[in-house]
Amino acid sequence: MESKATLEEALVDYEGSLITVSHDRWFLDQVVNRIWELQDGVVTVYYGNYTDYVRAKKGLPPLAEGEVSEV
Repeated sequence: MESKATLEEALVDYEGSLITVSHDRWFLDQVVNRIWELQDGVVTVYYGNYTDYVRAKKGLPPLAEGEVSEV
């Protein structure tokens, strides 16, 4: 798992753009700041990490700094 932590750190520090696909929700929460959802040929952009995306899909606001999600 050390290599996973190293990858997360490198991606967080990376200043450019990157497209990633992952089923690891924790990883996505750590490294993404935007999610592009493709559904029925339509792209919808959600700003924030994976938790923010899930909350937006449920009609909930993003988490406040330091708040822990129950979703």
